Amino acid sequence: MAEKQIDQKLAEGIAYFEQMLQAMPEDRTTLEFLSVAYAQAGEQDKCRDALISLAKVLLKEGDLESAQRIAERLEAFDDDLAKITALKVRAAAAPAPALTPEMPSEETIAADNTVMAIREAKAAEAELVTNLLSRRALDDKSAEALGRHLDGLPESSIPFLVSALAFLDKENPALAEECAAHLADSTGCPPVPLGAFEITKKLADTLPEALVRVRGAVPFGELGDVLLVALVNPADDKLRRKVEQASGRQCRFFLCPPSAVEPVLEKIYAAPQEQGQK
Repeated sequence: MAEKQIDQKLAEGIAYFEQMLQAMPEDRTTLEFLSVAYAQAGEQDKCRDALISLAKVLLKEGDLESAQRIAERLEAFDDDLAKITALKVRAAAAPAPALTPEMPSEETIAADNTVMAIREAKAAEAELVTNLLSRRALDDKSAEALGRHLDGLPESSIPFLVSALAFLDKENPALAEECAAHLADSTGCPPVPLGAFEITKKLADTLPEALVRVRGAVPFGELGDVLLVALVNPADDKLRRKVEQASGRQCRFFLCPPSAVEPVLEKIYAAPQEQGQK
């Protein structure tokens, strides 16, 4: 009898807070209670969904300490959405590199900018994977593989292109092409044949090197005062704003697959002796 009474009280509590959640979908207290109550009731899917919603609320409020505790619980789930959300929390909570009291050298500044760009890119690409999965442009297995790939990328001072679609293109080119087509439609950024343009180092230097080499934002032409920029992830609105702010110009954005961007980057940033041999 006692066990049934406890179950009834738990069910009543869940029902009450589910009604509360309909009125206040971002109330952290309600989400916290439901995540615990669902776990006690054995409702693992509902527990996961409540934790994901709670993590997003905590990130929005800037409570990174609490968000990291939720990330630990999400990492225990064998579920791609849970792991991707945990990855976003870890990326947001990662400490910025400490600067020494002395005036940093240009090399140190460049290295710090690269690390920050990689960190931001990992978070943005995780968001892209989540969006593609929610729109069913990605299947669960591919999304989970992409999440593991992004999680394992090093935050290095040596720049490299961070792109979920670059990894997907190596594993499943057909699916990568479908995702690129979905991005072109959903963002309004038409694809551009980047190889048809002569992209110089001078033009690339319109933007900070980290934006070009890590984020895959490649200036490829000018139309009057407008800068034409190819992006491997045009769904990243923050990146678009950052590109316009860094260039100080109005920009028009286009989609370019990573497979076309990578050889352009290799050519632009080749060592001087390599450029002389070509």
